[in-house]
Amino acid sequence: MNFYQETPEKVLEELKSTPSGLSHQEAGDRLVKYGPNKLAEGKKVTLLQRFIQQLCELS
Repeated sequence: MNFYQETPEKVLEELKSTPSGLSHQEAGDRLVKYGPNKLAEGKKVTLLQRFIQQLCELS
């Protein structure tokens, strides 16, 4: 579903929400069911790895 193309009422109905948001109970239930609303973090490059990459680029 392309939510941006739908009316606010239709989106709320699809997401089973209300204009005032979710109750604490419903929010807790969804947190348990779906997990936190957080993107997976990418692999971080350490300072040592960046230093070595820069040395390799000089060659």
